[in-house]
Amino acid sequence: MTSGIMEESQLRTSTIELISSIHGTQRRAERAIDVKDLKSAIKHGKKEPQIRYRNGQKQIRYKYTFADVVYITDEFSRLEITSYVLPLPLDNYHVLDTEEHQYLAAKRRMTENPGSITSHAVFVVDCSGSMKNSDVVAHRCRLDAVQYGIAVEFIAKRLHNPSSGVTQLDVVTIIEMRDEAKVVFEKEPVSWVLYNKLVDHAKHSKPSSHGNYYPALQTARQMLSDGDHPNLALLLFFLSDGRPSDESFNISISNILCEAQMIGKVFKKRLNFGMVAYGRPLEDMSVLDQMATWMSMYGAVGKFHRSDLKKVDSLSTSIATMASTLTSTRTMLTAARTDRMQQKTFNITEFSRNVMSPQKDWEVKTVTANYLTRYELVRSQTLKNFIWKEIPLVSPEAVGISFSKNPFGKGAERLVYQLCEIDKRKRKVGQSLVMKNSKYEGNYDFRKYHEPFCKTQKIAANTALRFNQRLERMPQITSKVPRVKFLQCYVYAFYDGYDELNILAEREIDHHQYTKWNDNTGGVLGQRRQQVKTIHDQIIEEEEEEEEDDISGEVEPTADSEDEENFYGVRDLTQQPRTAVQQRHQRVQMVDILDEEVPQAFTHFSYTWSNREKMVCDLQGVLNKTTREFEFTDPAIHYASKSGRRHVYGRTDKGKDGMREFFKTHKCNKLCEALGISQERM
Repeated sequence: MTSGIMEESQLRTSTIELISSIHGTQRRAERAIDVKDLKSAIKHGKKEPQIRYRNGQKQIRYKYTFADVVYITDEFSRLEITSYVLPLPLDNYHVLDTEEHQYLAAKRRMTENPGSITSHAVFVVDCSGSMKNSDVVAHRCRLDAVQYGIAVEFIAKRLHNPSSGVTQLDVVTIIEMRDEAKVVFEKEPVSWVLYNKLVDHAKHSKPSSHGNYYPALQTARQMLSDGDHPNLALLLFFLSDGRPSDESFNISISNILCEAQMIGKVFKKRLNFGMVAYGRPLEDMSVLDQMATWMSMYGAVGKFHRSDLKKVDSLSTSIATMASTLTSTRTMLTAARTDRMQQKTFNITEFSRNVMSPQKDWEVKTVTANYLTRYELVRSQTLKNFIWKEIPLVSPEAVGISFSKNPFGKGAERLVYQLCEIDKRKRKVGQSLVMKNSKYEGNYDFRKYHEPFCKTQKIAANTALRFNQRLERMPQITSKVPRVKFLQCYVYAFYDGYDELNILAEREIDHHQYTKWNDNTGGVLGQRRQQVKTIHDQIIEEEEEEEEDDISGEVEPTADSEDEENFYGVRDLTQQPRTAVQQRHQRVQMVDILDEEVPQAFTHFSYTWSNREKMVCDLQGVLNKTTREFEFTDPAIHYASKSGRRHVYGRTDKGKDGMREFFKTHKCNKLCEALGISQERM
């Protein structure tokens, strides 16, 4: 070898002798980089020369990059200078115009009505000098890791995952803890705009000076108190990598604990907290632990966490856990406050028949002027949940929508209006529609508000598909026996100034034929007195039932984990012993099946087909005699939660109790027998 610099082709992993400098050894130990990784980096990694001048002298270094590890050597690739793991990227997100509008609308609403905020998360982040230590896997320093965790875990992942339930009325405050406490973001809506602000701030925020707990806790209490109301869910995330420096400023530990005690005493169970230790295992974190104890004594909910610097996901797990508890608290408080919500002022008007163009008291919203879009709730291919997907307007020639300013009907939760799509000349195009909107003040009808309705109807529609397929495979069931379908529902979103509004819509059905075949409390047509509904009751069947329960429209984000394996249902009724099926078929072969038997058999079928986990009921709508189809809307689903959760599918979900009520009045009919489910009962 004539050159003093080794060539990569001449290196063998087994023969590389690494003469590590003290600095290099320390960095490798801090960053959990094994010496084998360094050898592999030299043998297989990308080699780049690094030229620098120090005291006027030229220095040659080599940079090896392999498997996210960077290794700096001397000019002979023998002496280890330093090493580090490439940091996880924290890049900006391209914010769309509509997302910018949503952010501005949320800021405006919260300024005008602070009581509309549903959750407030306050992050206190230690930014003292020790947070610049480079001993965290996949990050340049401790502070980078924390900023990454907040931006990605608490903001980006929750925005990306619909099951998190986050809305624009959830806000975040971030306080940096140094000698004094500094509020860098105050009550910022959880949004991609906030995410970008966090990313940009992380590029310039540098650790320095001391970490004083007392002023940080005082500032946190002030932020939590500002605009506080009884239905506001709160989160305090307090992170430090060591003992407080307050004693150097004549502030005792008892002062700190008294302030922590006060926070727990003021906010009690509405406050979820996490006292997070982010230092070395032997670092004294007893003050953080005591703070958690004092907050818990007065009713706040949380604990002391230790996050492992050597595990990439340790801090993220702590943040995700606290985000989940915050969501649960918010859901509980939202349910509690709905009884006190004030109704909007409205007048019920007559239904206008055969509308050909918008009336004088109708509003017009267009794609160009109001950023009008249409969304459908669809099953995600990657997430075990539903997501909103933007779709074109119903009619290709439509450029907007028009709807009545005054409702023609009302329910326990929503008002119902006439709606139609319009063309460039503002004439009605396509079929007649109806829309729903909240009848309560302060409810801005985010798409999340409409999700339970659409989710329930989607699952019911899939169950109906399975039911119809089963009927098609039964030779003794003729085409005269009505099939079952559920109306497609979707959401129109548009802007009115800075405010984004979302309205639920579906096709208008013939109110003269509107009938309710069963309800969600065991009522069955013919066995409990039912009357034909007027159009005022169309698609709003939330009345009379469980007024004491949550009428917010929110559901818990996911079903039980067992149910996630197949969200729609699991049972294949075609796999019964063929002889038994044939025997049942012969018993009903010559018997006519009455139209009114179909809805009851369908509800029974939904229970059996889902392995007794779900029951689709509250069947209402019309029987289309031309197509021989029941067209249903606004069903209820009873869900038998294995974990005991209630109202998984909205407030009309009565769980196992609702199923029992159905079977108390349900008498299996000829179609139940033909389907082979007459023995399947609770």
